[in-house]
Amino acid sequence: MKFVPHLLSVLLKRLIRSPLKQAAFGQAIVQAARPQGCLMPLLFGVGVDLDQCGVQQLHIKLSRMGFSLSTDEIRRYKHSIMQTKTVVDNTDMINEKTVMHFVADNVDHNVRTLDGFGTFHGMGIISATVLPSGSFGSTQRAVKRLERNLKSSEATQNKCVPILFFEKYEEGGVNNIELSSIRSLQRPLELPPLFNLNNLWHAALMMCSSGQTRPNWSGFMQSVCRGKHPDVSSVEMLSIVDLNPSDNDCIYSTLMFVNNMAKSYNITTANITFDQPLYIKANDIVAKANLDIVVRLGGFHTLMSFLGSIGHLMKGSGFEEILGVLYGKNTVEHIMSGKAYARALRGHVLLMSK
Repeated sequence: MKFVPHLLSVLLKRLIRSPLKQAAFGQAIVQAARPQGCLMPLLFGVGVDLDQCGVQQLHIKLSRMGFSLSTDEIRRYKHSIMQTKTVVDNTDMINEKTVMHFVADNVDHNVRTLDGFGTFHGMGIISATVLPSGSFGSTQRAVKRLERNLKSSEATQNKCVPILFFEKYEEGGVNNIELSSIRSLQRPLELPPLFNLNNLWHAALMMCSSGQTRPNWSGFMQSVCRGKHPDVSSVEMLSIVDLNPSDNDCIYSTLMFVNNMAKSYNITTANITFDQPLYIKANDIVAKANLDIVVRLGGFHTLMSFLGSIGHLMKGSGFEEILGVLYGKNTVEHIMSGKAYARALRGHVLLMSK
């Protein structure tokens, strides 16, 4: 109601009981009286919601009746957001303790699902950053309104990942990697005392008497850890590459974009996460192009591979029969291969607890 004049507010309170309707009608009257001088927030929010739903005809009718902002204004708002600087503007806070991690995965959008045509299939990129102190990202929350709508070429200028062609198909790569004996990888390793907390948490289950409960892992860690924790990661949505994610040119363009962005923030070696289908291809391209990038397998796919390894080693040991008490035969097969992740995790935790 702070956007509604006092006398109009008094009138609306006498006529309408609902506070939300008072504000809605009051802002609609102000917007109709001064269409070029103000942008009422409730009408603006209705216009954004209608634009996201894709009901353009309804949006046009409501804007004509004064219950929403026009489609032209919402389009200008989206163009203004695209021109707003969302990258890091406090680079002086970035040092060797800063963690900046990139994640790339395929993006699918079914534009038309009846005939299967017109769908979008590309590569999406995000960045997750944790600073040792302070906040990250742009502190300017206000979006500057553009004076006019932009053309498509103007709106996307310097916003897209430059497409680079990868031509080093026969030079090196993962084909030259030789697997060593497992014995050569074994070496004395002294784990830090922090790893003993895991054993203590498991031992607490056997030491608890009847009627007592053991705290879950997150509650246990909060009770034993002290000190200041890092701030929450700041996740930024970066560009989307309009190419097939499995294409070598798309992966190479993504790696070069991430590498250049890391260098602009004085980060020596960039690291990026891919899922299992793209992980091998990305490692192959990094090896052939000799890029200073660490390619990591996604945590979810790493756990799936780990669960599948356990199922392969324990096959034929009676492990399937025990899981058969909890799940069906077909589900046990997926658990042993690591595909049924949620069921496999629950089954392993129950077996370990018993």
